[in-house]
Amino acid sequence: MKALFGTLIIAALLSANTATATPNTPKNRSFETNTFITNQNKIWVAVEKSSSVPVTVSLRNSDNEVVFKRFIGKSESKFAAKLDVSDLPEGQYELEFTSSEGSIKKTVSISKPVVIETTRMISMK
Repeated sequence: MKALFGTLIIAALLSANTATATPNTPKNRSFETNTFITNQNKIWVAVEKSSSVPVTVSLRNSDNEVVFKRFIGKSESKFAAKLDVSDLPEGQYELEFTSSEGSIKKTVSISKPVVIETTRMISMK
């Protein structure tokens, strides 16, 4: 009986916790983002909008200086770009997508690619 009572109390506490967690979830934005870094130090950035809210894409270095900035207007519903960051110094960068609904920040780490040289030896008789 005590085990059943304890289980009911734990279940009630867990269900109350999920009910209070709902206001802390992020609000829905009218745009989606996708970002990844290739081995050749290029950053692929994609933005897809579902409304006419303008979005600004910016890349900042650790000193908060803007390295790249692109404004996506109301009439554009999709944006995709390949940023060549091979000339930038190694370090942490922040990619930020900003609209009137809020912003999304992603941390990007840029490092020089490791070059692996392979040697092949061919012998003939």
